[in-house]
Amino acid sequence: MKEVTESFKDTAVEIREERQQEKQIKLIGKQRKIPGLTLWEFNEKTKELKPATFKPTAVFISSSLTSTDTTRTYKCVVNENCLYFQALNESNARKKLIKAKLL
Repeated sequence: MKEVTESFKDTAVEIREERQQEKQIKLIGKQRKIPGLTLWEFNEKTKELKPATFKPTAVFISSSLTSTDTTRTYKCVVNENCLYFQALNESNARKKLIKAKLL
């Protein structure tokens, strides 16, 4: 047994595993979509107001073994230094920012 372990140590190859920097996704918050309202994005540094952008993802739902249906879900693209809120139109969004003393 001693001979086997000593020979194994001599021929052992050192394997190094390089870890890539893991990108962590952190949930900031959820908002329920109110029908008729638009999600607005307000950049605090540049004071720019614009509609938020969404990224579609396809989800496969199979109700039986033979049929598969696809539906789309949308996730908001979150940018740094931005606030997100819902409003009917741009003028109402500006009113909400003035009321919150951000504009």
